[in-house]
Amino acid sequence: MRMTQELKEKILESAKLNSRSMNADIVARLEKSFENQNYEKTVELIPTETLMMELASRMKGY
Repeated sequence: MRMTQELKEKILESAKLNSRSMNADIVARLEKSFENQNYEKTVELIPTETLMMELASRMKGY
């Protein structure tokens, strides 16, 4: 995989912090991006009014 030196250094640092190889870190990040994508699709299916009511209930007391 080709990438800039700057990106390689970021991935290497992340891999070290998470005690995994660069490859494992890249795979974990890719998998996470697909999880987020599925979450966004799920949120799109919830009616706006329901989301607004949920947000309002969570904001009480702030």
